[in-house]
Amino acid sequence: MTPFRGSDVLRMIAMVAAEALIAAGCSSPPEGTPIARVGDSVLTLEAARADMDTASADFEYRLRRYVAGWVNSELLHQEALRRGIGESVEFRRKVDAVTRQLVNQELLDRLVYDRDTVLPADTLRAYFDRHRDEFTLAEDHLKLRLMTFRDRQDARRFAAAVTAMKSWQAAADSVAADAGGASTVVSSSPEAWYTSATLYPPELWKVASPLVAGEVSFPFKTETGYTVLQVVALAPAGKTAEFDLAAGEVRDRVRVERSRAGLEALLGTLREQYDVEMMMNDATHMEGSPQNDEN
Repeated sequence: MTPFRGSDVLRMIAMVAAEALIAAGCSSPPEGTPIARVGDSVLTLEAARADMDTASADFEYRLRRYVAGWVNSELLHQEALRRGIGESVEFRRKVDAVTRQLVNQELLDRLVYDRDTVLPADTLRAYFDRHRDEFTLAEDHLKLRLMTFRDRQDARRFAAAVTAMKSWQAAADSVAADAGGASTVVSSSPEAWYTSATLYPPELWKVASPLVAGEVSFPFKTETGYTVLQVVALAPAGKTAEFDLAAGEVRDRVRVERSRAGLEALLGTLREQYDVEMMMNDATHMEGSPQNDEN
Protein backbone atom coordinates (compact mmCIF):
# COMPACT_ATOMS: atom_id res chain seq x y z
CA MET A 1 0.00 0.00 0.00
CA THR A 2 1.25 3.51 -0.83
CA PRO A 3 2.40 5.35 2.34
CA PHE A 4 0.53 8.51 3.32
CA ARG A 5 1.77 11.78 4.71
CA GLY A 6 -0.02 13.53 7.57
CA SER A 7 -1.56 16.04 5.15
CA ASP A 8 -2.91 13.17 3.03
CA VAL A 9 -4.57 11.66 6.09
CA LEU A 10 -6.26 14.89 7.10
CA ARG A 11 -7.39 15.62 3.57
CA MET A 12 -8.95 12.20 3.03
CA ILE A 13 -10.73 12.23 6.36
CA ALA A 14 -12.04 15.74 5.74
CA MET A 15 -13.29 14.78 2.29
CA VAL A 16 -15.12 11.73 3.55
CA ALA A 17 -16.66 13.67 6.42
CA ALA A 18 -17.85 16.44 4.11
CA GLU A 19 -19.26 13.94 1.62
CA ALA A 20 -21.19 12.25 4.41
CA LEU A 21 -22.66 15.57 5.50
CA ILE A 22 -23.72 16.43 1.97
CA ALA A 23 -25.28 13.02 1.47
CA ALA A 24 -27.21 13.44 4.69
CA GLY A 25 -28.58 16.75 3.45
CA CYS A 26 -26.86 18.82 6.12
CA SER A 27 -27.16 22.32 4.65
CA SER A 28 -27.70 24.40 7.79
CA PRO A 29 -25.62 27.59 7.61
CA PRO A 30 -22.94 27.88 10.32
CA GLU A 31 -23.57 30.30 13.16
CA GLY A 32 -21.29 33.31 13.47
CA THR A 33 -19.82 36.11 11.39
CA PRO A 34 -19.09 34.94 7.83
CA ILE A 35 -15.70 36.02 6.46
CA ALA A 36 -15.37 33.79 3.37
CA ARG A 37 -17.55 31.61 1.17
CA VAL A 38 -16.95 29.05 -1.56
CA GLY A 39 -20.18 27.76 -3.04
CA ASP A 40 -22.37 26.74 -0.13
CA SER A 41 -19.45 26.43 2.31
CA VAL A 42 -18.98 29.34 4.70
CA LEU A 43 -16.06 30.16 6.98
CA THR A 44 -16.94 32.20 10.05
CA LEU A 45 -14.70 34.44 12.10
CA GLU A 46 -15.49 32.35 15.17
CA ALA A 47 -14.39 29.12 13.47
CA ALA A 48 -11.16 30.72 12.25
CA ARG A 49 -10.34 32.14 15.67
CA ALA A 50 -10.94 28.74 17.28
CA ASP A 51 -8.34 27.25 14.94
CA MET A 52 -5.71 29.97 15.41
CA ASP A 53 -3.45 31.48 18.04
CA THR A 54 -5.20 34.76 18.83
CA ALA A 55 -2.62 36.01 21.33
CA SER A 56 -0.06 37.21 18.77
CA ALA A 57 -0.02 40.87 17.77
CA ASP A 58 -0.14 40.10 14.04
CA PHE A 59 -3.49 38.31 14.26
CA GLU A 60 -5.11 40.29 11.43
CA TYR A 61 -2.29 39.44 9.01
CA ARG A 62 -2.38 35.77 9.96
CA LEU A 63 -6.18 35.76 9.67
CA ARG A 64 -5.93 36.99 6.07
CA ARG A 65 -3.48 34.20 5.29
CA TYR A 66 -5.71 31.67 7.05
CA VAL A 67 -8.74 32.78 5.01
CA ALA A 68 -6.76 32.59 1.75
CA GLY A 69 -5.62 29.08 2.65
CA TRP A 70 -9.16 28.04 3.57
CA VAL A 71 -10.50 29.28 0.21
CA ASN A 72 -7.84 27.36 -1.73
CA SER A 73 -8.47 24.21 0.29
CA GLU A 74 -12.22 24.51 -0.15
CA LEU A 75 -11.91 25.02 -3.92
CA LEU A 76 -9.86 21.83 -4.23
CA HIS A 77 -12.19 19.97 -1.90
CA GLN A 78 -15.36 20.87 -3.74
CA GLU A 79 -13.80 20.04 -7.10
CA ALA A 80 -12.68 16.65 -5.73
CA LEU A 81 -16.22 15.91 -4.60
CA ARG A 82 -17.63 17.02 -7.98
CA ARG A 83 -15.33 14.56 -9.72
CA GLY A 84 -16.54 11.74 -7.50
CA ILE A 85 -13.26 11.26 -5.67
CA GLY A 86 -14.00 9.36 -2.51
CA GLU A 87 -16.62 7.06 -4.01
CA SER A 88 -14.35 4.32 -5.32
CA VAL A 89 -13.74 1.08 -3.46
CA GLU A 90 -9.98 1.66 -3.59
CA PHE A 91 -10.33 5.11 -2.03
CA ARG A 92 -12.54 3.75 0.74
CA ARG A 93 -9.98 1.04 1.38
CA LYS A 94 -7.26 3.67 1.79
CA VAL A 95 -9.43 5.69 4.17
CA ASP A 96 -10.20 2.58 6.22
CA ALA A 97 -6.48 1.77 6.45
CA VAL A 98 -5.59 5.30 7.56
CA THR A 99 -8.45 5.41 10.06
CA ARG A 100 -7.24 2.10 11.47
CA GLN A 101 -3.74 3.52 11.93
CA LEU A 102 -5.04 6.66 13.62
CA VAL A 103 -7.27 4.74 16.00
CA ASN A 104 -4.43 2.37 16.91
CA GLN A 105 -2.06 5.28 17.45
CA GLU A 106 -4.56 7.02 19.71
CA LEU A 107 -4.87 3.87 21.80
CA LEU A 108 -1.08 3.61 22.13
CA ASP A 109 -0.79 7.30 23.02
CA ARG A 110 -3.28 6.79 25.84
CA LEU A 111 -2.04 3.48 27.21
CA VAL A 112 1.63 3.13 26.27
CA TYR A 113 3.38 6.30 25.10
CA ASP A 114 3.27 8.43 28.23
CA ARG A 115 5.57 11.21 27.00
CA ASP A 116 4.73 13.63 29.80
CA THR A 117 5.97 11.46 32.65
CA VAL A 118 9.14 12.81 34.26
CA LEU A 119 11.63 9.96 34.49
CA PRO A 120 13.38 9.64 37.88
CA ALA A 121 16.99 10.82 37.90
CA ASP A 122 18.20 7.57 39.49
CA THR A 123 16.56 5.58 36.68
CA LEU A 124 18.39 7.62 34.05
CA ARG A 125 21.68 7.38 35.93
CA ALA A 126 21.35 3.61 36.35
CA TYR A 127 20.69 3.18 32.61
CA PHE A 128 23.71 5.34 31.78
CA ASP A 129 25.96 3.34 34.10
CA ARG A 130 24.87 0.07 32.44
CA HIS A 131 25.45 1.40 28.92
CA ARG A 132 28.25 3.91 29.52
CA ASP A 133 30.46 2.59 26.69
CA GLU A 134 27.68 3.22 24.15
CA PHE A 135 27.73 6.98 24.65
CA THR A 136 30.80 8.07 22.70
CA LEU A 137 31.17 11.69 21.65
CA ALA A 138 31.21 12.32 17.92
CA GLU A 139 32.78 15.80 18.27
CA ASP A 140 34.64 17.97 20.76
CA HIS A 141 32.61 19.48 23.61
CA LEU A 142 33.49 22.33 25.95
CA LYS A 143 31.69 23.19 29.18
CA LEU A 144 31.79 26.98 29.42
CA ARG A 145 30.67 29.91 31.55
CA LEU A 146 30.06 33.17 29.69
CA MET A 147 29.39 36.79 30.62
CA THR A 148 29.05 39.72 28.22
CA PHE A 149 29.64 43.37 29.14
CA ARG A 150 28.85 46.60 27.34
CA ASP A 151 32.27 48.07 28.05
CA ARG A 152 35.68 46.50 27.40
CA GLN A 153 37.15 47.85 30.64
CA ASP A 154 34.39 46.25 32.73
CA ALA A 155 35.00 42.97 30.92
CA ARG A 156 38.73 43.20 31.66
CA ARG A 157 38.13 43.92 35.34
CA PHE A 158 35.78 40.93 35.58
CA ALA A 159 38.29 38.57 33.91
CA ALA A 160 41.00 39.78 36.29
CA ALA A 161 38.68 39.31 39.29
CA VAL A 162 37.92 35.72 38.29
CA THR A 163 41.64 34.97 38.10
CA ALA A 164 42.41 36.72 41.38
CA MET A 165 39.51 35.20 43.33
CA LYS A 166 39.93 31.82 41.63
CA SER A 167 36.14 31.72 41.44
CA TRP A 168 33.83 32.73 38.61
CA GLN A 169 30.85 32.79 40.96
CA ALA A 170 32.57 35.03 43.50
CA ALA A 171 33.52 37.51 40.78
CA ALA A 172 29.98 37.40 39.36
CA ASP A 173 28.51 37.99 42.81
CA SER A 174 30.79 40.99 43.23
CA VAL A 175 29.55 42.47 39.95
CA ALA A 176 25.92 41.84 40.92
CA ALA A 177 26.42 43.54 44.30
CA ASP A 178 27.70 46.69 42.62
CA ALA A 179 24.75 48.58 41.11
CA GLY A 180 27.00 50.32 38.61
CA GLY A 181 28.74 47.11 37.63
CA ALA A 182 25.52 45.15 37.26
CA SER A 183 24.19 47.70 34.79
CA THR A 184 27.10 47.01 32.46
CA VAL A 185 26.27 43.29 32.14
CA VAL A 186 24.50 42.46 28.88
CA SER A 187 24.06 38.74 29.55
CA SER A 188 25.31 35.96 31.80
CA SER A 189 25.14 32.28 30.89
CA PRO A 190 25.43 29.49 33.48
CA GLU A 191 27.87 26.73 32.71
CA ALA A 192 26.74 24.49 29.88
CA TRP A 193 28.19 22.17 27.25
CA TYR A 194 28.82 23.52 23.76
CA THR A 195 30.11 22.27 20.43
CA SER A 196 31.49 24.34 17.59
CA ALA A 197 28.01 24.27 16.08
CA THR A 198 26.09 25.38 19.18
CA LEU A 199 28.36 28.16 20.48
CA TYR A 200 27.42 31.59 19.12
CA PRO A 201 29.01 33.57 17.73
CA PRO A 202 31.27 30.92 16.15
CA GLU A 203 34.39 33.00 16.86
CA LEU A 204 33.99 32.21 20.56
CA TRP A 205 34.90 28.59 19.82
CA LYS A 206 38.24 29.75 18.45
CA VAL A 207 38.78 31.71 21.66
CA ALA A 208 37.75 28.86 23.97
CA SER A 209 39.24 25.78 22.29
CA PRO A 210 42.94 26.52 23.09
CA LEU A 211 42.19 27.12 26.78
CA VAL A 212 42.57 24.55 29.53
CA ALA A 213 40.03 23.80 32.25
CA GLY A 214 39.76 26.72 34.69
CA GLU A 215 41.40 29.22 32.34
CA VAL A 216 39.67 32.57 31.66
CA SER A 217 39.70 34.23 28.25
CA PHE A 218 40.48 37.82 27.36
CA PRO A 219 37.44 40.00 26.53
CA PHE A 220 36.29 39.22 23.01
CA LYS A 221 34.25 41.71 20.93
CA THR A 222 30.87 40.31 19.84
CA GLU A 223 27.69 41.80 18.38
CA THR A 224 26.28 42.55 21.83
CA GLY A 225 29.41 43.65 23.69
CA TYR A 226 32.59 42.15 25.15
CA THR A 227 32.39 38.50 26.20
CA VAL A 228 34.53 36.79 28.84
CA LEU A 229 34.42 33.00 29.07
CA GLN A 230 35.88 30.32 31.29
CA VAL A 231 36.46 26.71 30.32
CA VAL A 232 35.04 24.42 33.00
CA ALA A 233 35.71 21.07 31.34
CA LEU A 234 36.74 19.52 28.04
CA ALA A 235 35.32 16.40 26.42
CA PRO A 236 37.12 15.49 23.19
CA ALA A 237 35.63 13.50 20.35
CA GLY A 238 35.93 9.75 20.82
CA LYS A 239 35.71 9.98 24.58
CA THR A 240 32.90 8.38 26.56
CA ALA A 241 30.43 11.12 27.41
CA GLU A 242 29.76 12.25 30.95
CA PHE A 243 26.21 11.75 32.21
CA ASP A 244 25.16 15.39 31.82
CA LEU A 245 26.26 15.30 28.17
CA ALA A 246 24.42 12.06 27.45
CA ALA A 247 21.31 12.77 29.56
CA GLY A 248 19.11 13.68 26.59
CA GLU A 249 19.92 10.52 24.67
CA VAL A 250 19.63 8.43 27.85
CA ARG A 251 16.15 9.84 28.45
CA ASP A 252 15.09 9.03 24.88
CA ARG A 253 16.40 5.47 25.14
CA VAL A 254 14.67 4.81 28.45
CA ARG A 255 11.36 6.07 27.01
CA VAL A 256 11.76 3.82 23.97
CA GLU A 257 12.50 0.76 26.11
CA ARG A 258 9.58 1.50 28.42
CA SER A 259 7.27 1.99 25.45
CA ARG A 260 8.44 -1.27 23.88
CA ALA A 261 7.87 -3.15 27.15
CA GLY A 262 4.48 -1.47 27.58
CA LEU A 263 3.43 -2.46 24.07
CA GLU A 264 4.42 -6.08 24.62
CA ALA A 265 2.52 -6.15 27.90
CA LEU A 266 -0.57 -4.62 26.28
CA LEU A 267 -0.49 -7.09 23.39
CA GLY A 268 -0.09 -9.98 25.84
CA THR A 269 -3.16 -8.82 27.77
CA LEU A 270 -5.18 -8.37 24.59
CA ARG A 271 -4.27 -11.85 23.35
CA GLU A 272 -5.80 -13.24 26.52
CA GLN A 273 -8.95 -11.17 26.08
CA TYR A 274 -9.60 -11.84 22.40
CA ASP A 275 -9.93 -15.05 20.43
CA VAL A 276 -6.81 -15.11 18.25
CA GLU A 277 -6.13 -17.77 15.65
CA MET A 278 -3.37 -17.75 13.05
CA MET A 279 -3.88 -20.03 10.06
CA MET A 280 -0.70 -19.39 8.13
CA ASN A 281 0.14 -23.10 7.85
CA ASP A 282 -3.17 -23.84 6.13
CA ALA A 283 -2.79 -20.86 3.80
CA THR A 284 0.80 -21.78 2.94
CA HIS A 285 -0.24 -25.35 2.24
CA MET A 286 -2.97 -24.16 -0.10
CA GLU A 287 -0.60 -21.81 -1.91
CA GLY A 288 1.88 -24.62 -2.52
CA SER A 289 -0.60 -27.29 -3.55
CA PRO A 290 0.15 -28.72 -7.01
CA GLN A 291 -2.53 -28.14 -9.60
CA ASN A 292 -3.79 -31.05 -11.67
CA ASP A 293 -3.61 -30.09 -15.32
CA GLU A 294 -6.15 -31.57 -17.65
CA ASN A 295 -4.71 -33.04 -20.82
